[in-house]
Amino acid sequence: MLVDFYVVDVTNLNRQMYFVSQLGKPKAEALPEVLYRINPYLVCESRCEKVTPENVRELFADYPIVC
Repeated sequence: MLVDFYVVDVTNLNRQMYFVSQLGKPKAEALPEVLYRINPYLVCESRCEKVTPENVRELFADYPIVC
């Protein structure tokens, strides 16, 4: 599960896995696109949402490891 509420910014291009064509796109949409290019058989769930103390348990309830 990928959860992020930021958008791809030009300052991300030198240190994160995004393309210029993805500038302005929500990171939760852009990163799965990159990962599917690497592995088209990947199963990836993502949400464009801010992780807060109020929603963290709900977001990651089904996942034993959170990084």
